[in-house]
Amino acid sequence: MKILVVEDDPDNLEMICVILGAEGHQTVACPDAHKALAAALDGGDPFDLAVMDVCLPGLDGLEAIRRLRADERTNALPVLCLSGSARLGEAEEARRSGANHYLAKPFRRKELLAAIDRTLGGS
Repeated sequence: MKILVVEDDPDNLEMICVILGAEGHQTVACPDAHKALAAALDGGDPFDLAVMDVCLPGLDGLEAIRRLRADERTNALPVLCLSGSARLGEAEEARRSGANHYLAKPFRRKELLAAIDRTLGGS
């Protein structure tokens, strides 16, 4: 599976990519939403999933998800939204923006993989 990972914290970005790589997934790491949108919309091999942080510099993750949903090339891309802010109502805001699922940070490997499974429509 090809997964777009969008996270501005370098340690978190690396950790997520290592976890997913160990599961046999190909990851494309992006430190901000602008680079992520460029990668998703470049017309190449499409992504099977996006893992998107909410709090990103410049363009935030929720607006990036809205832009993915507005483009016919990416409007069906499953999106797992991550956030460390734990702001009240943020999970619902993420869903309204088009995220399929929401996971609060910090999380464990097992929680990330379970959230990905739920995002993709698994159990």
